[in-house]
Amino acid sequence: MNPLLLGTFIISFLVTFIITPVWIRRAKRAKIVGNDMHKLGKKMIPEMGGICVIIGFLSGVFFYVAIQTFFFNVYGTALQIMAIVTTILIITMIGVFDDLLGLQMILQQSIIQDQLPEVLQQINQLL
Repeated sequence: MNPLLLGTFIISFLVTFIITPVWIRRAKRAKIVGNDMHKLGKKMIPEMGGICVIIGFLSGVFFYVAIQTFFFNVYGTALQIMAIVTTILIITMIGVFDDLLGLQMILQQSIIQDQLPEVLQQINQLL
């Protein structure tokens, strides 16, 4: 296996593993919680834990791009990777707005089905 990809995976995992307990405490303190629908007790659990996964993923991606760019002088994949990161961040923002503001399902579907393909098409034209 490519050591750079392995390092990227390890960094992503460690960042996610370290910040998740911190997020859980802060979300509870900020009252960003909801009912656990999958258990009988309806215990309140922190929401928006996907932010930890996104931060871990982005730390790994940025590590990979930095090593490729600054140590190996490979610039070819950076633009495609940043296009993927942009798409993921747009979807993340939709999820955060949904959690905080409670977007209706019709609005979510409209954004994802109507607006996102247009954004992706614009990104594709840049590539």
